[in-house]
Amino acid sequence: MSRVFAQWAIEIWRSLDPLGETFWVYGCTRSGDPMTAPTLDMARAIAASHK
Repeated sequence: MSRVFAQWAIEIWRSLDPLGETFWVYGCTRSGDPMTAPTLDMARAIAASHK
């Protein structure tokens, strides 16, 4: 995994798997669980909606 974006408590990480890539957005939920997105644009939209 590699970190793509970090600002305040929100981080976006990219993981590569055999079928493509998945983006993990941390810092958007109260429980601390990450949200996943299939594209970087969708991950950025999730992060922007939780600032």
